[in-house]
Amino acid sequence: VSQSRYNPENTYIPSQDLYLDSTAQFVPFGKLDDQVIDKPTVLVALNRYGRTPKMRADDNTLTSHTQMTLHSDGSIDGKNESFFTGTMEINYRLARFSDTTYPMEKTVNDMLYRFNEIGSGNISHTAPKSIDKPFTWQSTFKLDSITDFRKTGAFIPPVGVSPGHIASMTIYKPLETRTFPYVCDSNTTEDKYTIELPDQITIESLPENVSLQSDHIRYTSAYHLSGKTLEITRQLIFQYPHRKCTPEMYPELLEAIRTIRADHRASVVFSTKLAN
Repeated sequence: VSQSRYNPENTYIPSQDLYLDSTAQFVPFGKLDDQVIDKPTVLVALNRYGRTPKMRADDNTLTSHTQMTLHSDGSIDGKNESFFTGTMEINYRLARFSDTTYPMEKTVNDMLYRFNEIGSGNISHTAPKSIDKPFTWQSTFKLDSITDFRKTGAFIPPVGVSPGHIASMTIYKPLETRTFPYVCDSNTTEDKYTIELPDQITIESLPENVSLQSDHIRYTSAYHLSGKTLEITRQLIFQYPHRKCTPEMYPELLEAIRTIRADHRASVVFSTKLAN
């Protein structure tokens, strides 16, 4: 058995070396939530100790695609589709279940507020308790003007009504140092943004592509312009040997956060036919 925030005991199937959390509302069959992954266990019937599986980046994923049309007045129409697995799926099932008690307007406003965006939208998703079905999320949204196209300028590509998992790492100031070990998750997030640009602007420069590779973290981003379509792809992978990271490992995370923040604040520079 092993400890869980949902119930005090998990079931172990020796023939498959499989741990099951049979009473957790949001945990699909064969999966474990992040509270019990890579933890020591006492296998009572077998009279021995065990351990729940290690956390692997490939097992806990979020893949998101946001498509946006940027209009001549700077406003945006957009939509997002996202897919989740593993602990990412479990945590988003729980989050979406909790949000059902709030009006959709508040949920959307809270999401946009994270990145200083204003607009409206609607979110639909797999029923959180339908754990026999893959968990997916869909949204449609409108954003108020993000820039003024009447003169040459720049804009930061918005996040919109999307999970914004990578971008959310940029909105909090991290601790400068750590004295004690801390919990670290292994997961993979892939974000793709496709932005259709208005005819009256010409892109003068794009942010530089980014590639960061350290012992346990990999972050890449790429910007590509094809005609009037701007594509942005970002991937963030955390793969740690254990759930517990040491203070000596913390500078690696700090460097990754600084890199991600700089990338998400980089601007697309444009000129416009409407400029005086």
